[in-house]
Amino acid sequence: VTDATSSIAIATDRDGIVDSTATTDKDGMVDPTTVSTTSKAVEFKADVTPDRQGASVGEGLSLRCSHNAGGRGGDYTWSLEDGTPLDFSSGRFETSGRFGEMLHISLANSADSGVYKCTVATRQGTMTAQAEVIIGSPAVVPGVTTAPDTSVTTAVGGFSVVVTPSVQGATPGQSVTLTCSHNSADQLVARYTWTRKDGTPLDINSDRFELSGGSFNVLQISLTESSDSGVYVCTVQTRTGSSSGKGELIVGVPPVPPPTTKPVAQVTDATT
Repeated sequence: VTDATSSIAIATDRDGIVDSTATTDKDGMVDPTTVSTTSKAVEFKADVTPDRQGASVGEGLSLRCSHNAGGRGGDYTWSLEDGTPLDFSSGRFETSGRFGEMLHISLANSADSGVYKCTVATRQGTMTAQAEVIIGSPAVVPGVTTAPDTSVTTAVGGFSVVVTPSVQGATPGQSVTLTCSHNSADQLVARYTWTRKDGTPLDINSDRFELSGGSFNVLQISLTESSDSGVYVCTVQTRTGSSSGKGELIVGVPPVPPPTTKPVAQVTDATT
């Protein structure tokens, strides 16, 4: 802002949070008596997707934690709603991602039902978010009346491949996660490949598709759109052969309704 004799300089930090203003003369010299700094209140929060997920006994599922405090960095901790740590020594719970932002549960059983909490600590503060897991009935998408294409193809390897959730609905703009698992003895040497049903490779180089997990067995699709609807195929190659499994994504229908008491993100000790 300028006039004939002075101007006001405005600066923000890299997060766009702090405004600093000062008056300068016509030569650009700052008048130190006019410097002021104000902080804008910014609400930082975490989010777990999907916020409610169902699976049958024996299936696997994944949860993804994120936050809006700039990037994905932070110290992520997963626990039950009451703070009870998860039993990672059991081999059924596993985290992945650069910062441990993804939680995978394999061979789910009824005892796994409940609310899971993600706590993420960043330089802006500590945030928490929750999601509910329901084990015991298939994950059903409201509004879908036709049977989803979730067939499993067993090839020379003689083992089965399963993609979970077997059918998943999302509204445009949401993020979804598909997890591939198999029952081969070659768990550590398996190679996973994701394609569409017609064999078309996924555009992993785009910002919307991402693979994670120890062997890239987890497919994350961000900012879903209607063209993402369809059947996704995970092919697993081991030393004994290959097998594939399928899961269906339907974009444009409501996701599973939230529980009566919907988990909400909380922010504590957030600073600017």
